[in-house]
Amino acid sequence: MLKYAIKRTLLLIPTLIIIVTIVFCLIRLVPGSPVAGMVANEDYTPEEIYQLEEEMGFHDPLWEQYIRYVGEILSGDWGLSYSTSRPVFEN
Repeated sequence: MLKYAIKRTLLLIPTLIIIVTIVFCLIRLVPGSPVAGMVANEDYTPEEIYQLEEEMGFHDPLWEQYIRYVGEILSGDWGLSYSTSRPVFEN
């Protein structure tokens, strides 16, 4: 029984890596920018949206974005909600 539990636990690691990678890819494949969705109801110029995207790291290479994404997930910093601009996990 212990051997089975260890095996299942070890299989959890590649499963989580695959899920995190799929979520990252899906976020990047959605048309438009997450920043454009965040500021949809406000009057931002395209230059201001570009600046916000730059500050949030959306113009960095994808591998850099992925490493930062995984690092933030592992550290528990899940950032701000794109829809409410509040922390995902509020204390």
